[in-house]
Amino acid sequence: VPELMRLLVDDAKLGWDDVFAGLRLLLATFIVLPLLPDRAVDPWGAVNPRSAWLLVLLIAGLSLVGYVAPRWLGAHRGAAVTGLTGGLVSSTAVTLSFAKRSQVERDEALASALAAGILLSWCVMCGRVVVEVLVVNRAMAADVAVPFGMMAVAAVAAAWVFYRASRKGQAAEATVARDVPLKNPFSLTEAA
Repeated sequence: VPELMRLLVDDAKLGWDDVFAGLRLLLATFIVLPLLPDRAVDPWGAVNPRSAWLLVLLIAGLSLVGYVAPRWLGAHRGAAVTGLTGGLVSSTAVTLSFAKRSQVERDEALASALAAGILLSWCVMCGRVVVEVLVVNRAMAADVAVPFGMMAVAAVAAAWVFYRASRKGQAAEATVARDVPLKNPFSLTEAA
């Protein structure tokens, strides 16, 4: 196991903090979750610790995947991959970072690539919300899936338009992903 962890860290551009974040997620899943009661603990029957913890684990797990994926794949994959994976962590962080970058570097092809990345992060956010609602309240998922699905389709269509426009300046796109300030998201207080 230590040899495997060393290979993951060395070959995949992951740091020890990333490996330990994954281990914390596993501990929270396989040690804490079984200890929590699967029944309401308040007088109104609204708070189920096991269900609440499952939601925390879902949010933390999705965030961790979105944080590790661009580091593992490499930032050279461009705005599209950063938008897709960054949307799992924080579509807001991707939006703010890309918007600031487009103001600093006034290049039309780069701006189009950044816009495509922002739209893809929004699309992932729409999917993430539907999955979270599905886990928390399955009956409500159908009502939420339609509007969020329509928003995701609109975001993908607009991202495709901007991506095609950015292909005119292919060299600019390769450097897009370097400055998205995604911090390791595995914090139970942030996920809760």
